[in-house]
Amino acid sequence: MRSSSADKKQEIARLQAILIRETDPATIDFQKGRGLYTQRCSACHELFGEGGKVGPNLTGSDRKNVGYLLENIVDPSASVPGDYQMSIVSMKDGRVLTGAVMNRRDPVVRLRMMAEELKIDGNEIDEIKGLGMSLMPEGLLNGLSEEDLVDLFGYLRSQ
Repeated sequence: MRSSSADKKQEIARLQAILIRETDPATIDFQKGRGLYTQRCSACHELFGEGGKVGPNLTGSDRKNVGYLLENIVDPSASVPGDYQMSIVSMKDGRVLTGAVMNRRDPVVRLRMMAEELKIDGNEIDEIKGLGMSLMPEGLLNGLSEEDLVDLFGYLRSQ
């Protein structure tokens, strides 16, 4: 865990003000929000039984909490569990792989990457170096209008 920079804290506060101001469910286009979620999030995150498994399943997360969502989206590397931290895996045959390392202590190491999950014999690994950053990229909310933000977060926070 680390503190977010002043710029990121300011951005979180700005976005939170927009989302708190626009709380009337009648103004939210949930279908549009779902489309935005599909474009920006579902390749990596599962929600309501659909989506990828690279990142955490969002269905049971603290989705009602706008601050929680914004902190994790605007600054994904500030607080990231070990299973979702980016690592560089140097192999004895010279290959270098990047992804999230699962079950380091087992003889077979699982490496979760964007497109696939590899099972690697631990004896083939030369070194694993954790980078302390999330697999999730920053800037996922860039380019969204206030209306888009309201729709996306409305969908994320829905049942």
